Amino acid sequence: MPTSSVRPEPPFPSPPEPAPKVRLARREDAEDLARLAAELNAHQGDPTENFTPDVILRDGFGPEPHFVALLAELQGSAVGYALLVPAYETGWGAPGYYLNDMHVTASARRRGVGSALLVAAAEHTVAAGRRYLWWATRAWNVEAQDFYRALGAFDEPLFAHVLPEGELLALAKRAGGSGSAVGRP
Repeated sequence: MPTSSVRPEPPFPSPPEPAPKVRLARREDAEDLARLAAELNAHQGDPTENFTPDVILRDGFGPEPHFVALLAELQGSAVGYALLVPAYETGWGAPGYYLNDMHVTASARRRGVGSALLVAAAEHTVAAGRRYLWWATRAWNVEAQDFYRALGAFDEPLFAHVLPEGELLALAKRAGGSGSAVGRP
């Protein structure tokens, strides 16, 4: 019996993955930003209930915004964000931004979203006339450290310190109880 000379068709190539889109966050993104930040904070063991949509509207979109938020989307869904906070570095003698948060949902990782967020953060920093972008990672977050190094960032041997609200208030009151050793802004 003759054998068939019909060969199976090769599988069709997958359509290319759509590129992530990164844009400045808007007021209507407050729910997505709160959700993404809660994901990051849960992953890091930080409180998840404080960065609410109301807080985002007040502190990010009020008369004097305290941060700039970038939102990454894949096919119209919010899958990541970066939060930039104005900073100044005397060693550079220049303003910059501190990248306070950068997070990509687990399902969107390894799809170019993190790179797109960091590129957008760099573009925004330059466009704003700032000269550096600085951030920190948790010591245990080796995956993030490797990602940042691959993009050209270098490590600084330093320790980060935090003075949370209760301790901050206690330290401020050491100025004789008035809390105004140098005056109020």
